[in-house]
Amino acid sequence: MNVDVYGYDRNADLPLGYIEQYRGAQPQKGFNFLPKQALDVNIQEIRRAVRLNNQNHIEYISFKVPSRTGAFNAELYPEFPANEPTVTADEWIKGNKYVPKMMRL
Repeated sequence: MNVDVYGYDRNADLPLGYIEQYRGAQPQKGFNFLPKQALDVNIQEIRRAVRLNNQNHIEYISFKVPSRTGAFNAELYPEFPANEPTVTADEWIKGNKYVPKMMRL
């Protein structure tokens, strides 16, 4: 199983750039990315995944961006929708428009 990770920068001449690749030695039964709150920002981790291989072992896979300084880089972690509701279920059923609450790491 191979997973290639690319970064997107709309201001760059070539907006899509290669970051990292993961190559698994065995086939898998399942693969899923964890929510952004599970990232370790101290090591420039941009995605974390959980993989279930054919021998029923769970593996955690970390995708990181190379860093010269090792310091926190806020540009790697843009705002994303928070895990708390913005409207109630009744408001949503009525079709009210809303802007989701956002959070940063």
